[in-house]
Amino acid sequence: ARELGVSPIPVPELQREIAFGVERRAVRHVLDLIREHRPHILHTHTAKAGAIGRTAALLAGRDRPPVVVHTFHGHVLRGYFGPAATAAFRGIERSLARSSDALIAVSPEVRDDLVALGVAPASKIAVIRLGLDLDSRTRAEPGAREALRGELGVPQDRFLVGWLGRMTEIKRVHDLIEATAIARSAGADLDLLLVGDGPLRPVLEAQAASAGLGKHVHFAGFRRDVAPVYAAVDTIALTSANEGTPVTVIESLAAGKPVVATAVGGVPDIVRDGVTGYLVPVTDTHAIADRLRQLAADPPLRRSLGGHADQVMSRYAVPRLIDDIDNLYRSLLAELDPARQQTFTGLSRPLMPTIPPDSSPSRARTRLRIILVSQFFPPEIGATQSRMQSFADHLAGQGHDVTVITEFPNHPRGVIPSAYDGRLVEDDRSNAYRVLRVWVRASSQKTQRTRMEFYLSFMALATLVAPKVGRADVVVATSPPLFAGLAGAAIARMMNARFVLDVRDLWPAAAISLGQLSNATAARGSEMVERMLYQEAAAVIAVTKPFCDHIDAIRAAPPATVHLPNGTLAQFFDADSGDARQRLGVSETAFLATFAGNFGIAQSLGTVLDAAELTGHEVEFALVGEGPIRDALVADATARDLKNVHFHPQVPLDRVPPLLAASDALLVPLSGHPTFSDFVPSKMIDFMASGRPVVLSAAGEPARILEASGGGIAVAPEDPRALADALLRLKADPRAAQLMGQRGRSFTRGRLRSSQAERLEALLLDLVSR
Repeated sequence: ARELGVSPIPVPELQREIAFGVERRAVRHVLDLIREHRPHILHTHTAKAGAIGRTAALLAGRDRPPVVVHTFHGHVLRGYFGPAATAAFRGIERSLARSSDALIAVSPEVRDDLVALGVAPASKIAVIRLGLDLDSRTRAEPGAREALRGELGVPQDRFLVGWLGRMTEIKRVHDLIEATAIARSAGADLDLLLVGDGPLRPVLEAQAASAGLGKHVHFAGFRRDVAPVYAAVDTIALTSANEGTPVTVIESLAAGKPVVATAVGGVPDIVRDGVTGYLVPVTDTHAIADRLRQLAADPPLRRSLGGHADQVMSRYAVPRLIDDIDNLYRSLLAELDPARQQTFTGLSRPLMPTIPPDSSPSRARTRLRIILVSQFFPPEIGATQSRMQSFADHLAGQGHDVTVITEFPNHPRGVIPSAYDGRLVEDDRSNAYRVLRVWVRASSQKTQRTRMEFYLSFMALATLVAPKVGRADVVVATSPPLFAGLAGAAIARMMNARFVLDVRDLWPAAAISLGQLSNATAARGSEMVERMLYQEAAAVIAVTKPFCDHIDAIRAAPPATVHLPNGTLAQFFDADSGDARQRLGVSETAFLATFAGNFGIAQSLGTVLDAAELTGHEVEFALVGEGPIRDALVADATARDLKNVHFHPQVPLDRVPPLLAASDALLVPLSGHPTFSDFVPSKMIDFMASGRPVVLSAAGEPARILEASGGGIAVAPEDPRALADALLRLKADPRAAQLMGQRGRSFTRGRLRSSQAERLEALLLDLVSR
């Protein structure tokens, strides 16, 4: 907020204790702020602020903010107060919910509880899980475990149970102390560490003393530095009678520590019983004790249950929270339009340009009206998205009238954000070019049927929406999928415009090779479509020379296919690694090999896991990204107990260069099927630009390019031993690795994406002028 020039405005009258005179002043203060600042959105959090803020909104009359949202981080509607007060609070919440445009619950369980209590229907409640800076909260300095245990007087080999929170009745810390006594009387050698403070602390200290646990229950008081706590303990326990989404449980799992917790509120949404910890009934001290004894006696079990930190980090990431909240805000603002039009604006934000606006200051003398048809486009992340955005950035920067027709974002998970529900078309004008996004039948299940529905729905909607653009001089469609090419050809015919086909992969050859297109009739039909598109296009461009040869053999007529290879972006050169190693969970002294990209069948990432098993502790592997086989890879690595393999979620394009710069080698694996010998993964060029040696597990054209550049080592595809040996060679010879990185960077300076975009512009100008 400070970086954006935003200053928080405190409301001193807002306090925990109930005092009606103070509450009235707080409502007046918030009401004055609403009338002064006229916000579009009022968003309140927790019971007291929610009551005061939403009451002020009701009193504001015509000055009421257009959108009012409240988040339940838990609730006080059960277990906190007596029957009369609880009934009164439920009535207040029901009334306030009717005056709210949307409610947010931090877990499905909190939502279901609110529905059961009659607060609001499920249709009015969005589930948006917490987003936390888990890395800074859980990453302790080396030696922190030993230091804190020494400070507490806990032996290094003793099983230590941790608890963090406010010592109040609802937390039922006395149950945990009783369970500790039961476990110790049954022979478990364990201690309990209580971090926090509260009104019940003296009572709890007395309970521990009377139970003979004076030396085994440690009261640490309030601490801000909780990372050493997670390092010091072996498990975290939570015995509350009610919870929303307890942060301490999320942090514990992110720190790699299993959890024993009562199955209340949002806890079951975080802890998978028997997978990341254990769930027990409220007040069942014997069940708590049994689970603690089980963990104390079984270190391998503790490691297994605590081995899910990467998934927790991804699920509760801050960028995910921001996107979820932003999408909800924008969808609620869009609903203010009484017409509820199918075509709408407002969801999208300006994209970060891939090509700086001043990189090509000259402007084209002829202004073209250009339509770019690409099923995939930012904010999605990927090679296609980056290539097409670069074309749009450059062409619009040169003064051409550019419209991109693409899909509602859903790649790679196959899930369209809920903010797009009920929509068919989004008209985004927040960039220098226009973007028309259309609905597609997306699915997280990748089968032949769902893929065809996905591709065909885009083809149909992209074609139908094209008349909204007006006239066009040229239509550029990128393939695969071929159906995007069909949409481009149809739009070009409709507008009597020139049609240009951009070929990034040979389709259907790639789909057949990967088993994604196994029906012989469908394969023959796709090959007919491929030939038709090549012959229909006024010009074809392709990313590799073998692709050009293949296309020219089918076209059998001029003009020849234009070789327009994938280029890289200036941001990949000389990137600062910053704290990337820390974020990847790898020490500064380790030899780190990184893969960043799509987790698909074509990437043959199983070979990387095999190589990781062969190298053992000699090489650390970071696998960054998403894709259809990610879960299978994570499960495989877990089953093999590959401690040197670290999975991380997909990151935005601007955060990739520091990860590459922090690595010692970069991995580009590819399927060994002969079809892929003509494919040049775009990530290989980006990786070379980063100045780090590339280890390519592929044959054919990509190997030829890498060997010609001197930017790394090419080994046979799907050969884990060769891949492992190449990495060990680089580790053993840092000087050779450094030279390879320098040669790769020099080679890619001639392959900038901005240069490729200039060549495309020249082609389009020439084509239209004929």
